[in-house]
Amino acid sequence: GAGTAIIRAVAQGYEGNIKKFYRIHLLWSLIPTTALAIAALYYYTHDNVVLSTGLIVGAVLFPLFDSGDVYSAYFAGKKLFKALSLAQFLKTLTLATAVLTTAYFTREALPMAIAYIVTNTIVTTSLYMYTMYRYKPNDMTDTETVRLTKHGTFINTLAQISDRIDNLLIFQF
Repeated sequence: GAGTAIIRAVAQGYEGNIKKFYRIHLLWSLIPTTALAIAALYYYTHDNVVLSTGLIVGAVLFPLFDSGDVYSAYFAGKKLFKALSLAQFLKTLTLATAVLTTAYFTREALPMAIAYIVTNTIVTTSLYMYTMYRYKPNDMTDTETVRLTKHGTFINTLAQISDRIDNLLIFQF
């Protein structure tokens, strides 16, 4: 949804949309952040401290965890495929190293999940900031990208819900 719209905008020279989208995405991230916090509270009140802790870490870091990945759309739109590949490789290598190192010292799921969430947030945010510093996108924006982003996100949300509704029904029954 949003990634495709950003790629299109950057390819057309509207690089300022990447900064605009980042700010908008941070704002809209408050919805899943609130949902994660509510879920954490629910599991905490039902004496599942481990799951509650993982959810609250996710709630706190979700906006940065999810928003920073916009750098990859910038690279794709500018046809900087070597930079995109290198960034994705470094991200994957760093995440694998963090999780495997955590797994070596502990066999518990919570520290591994926290290591993944924290490391992904740091790496993704760092790559976004590096992209803004190194490539200095222009400030040109268009209104079409916002409309396409909303439409694409809505369609993707419906697809994800329909793809996972059976898992929810199976879990409940």
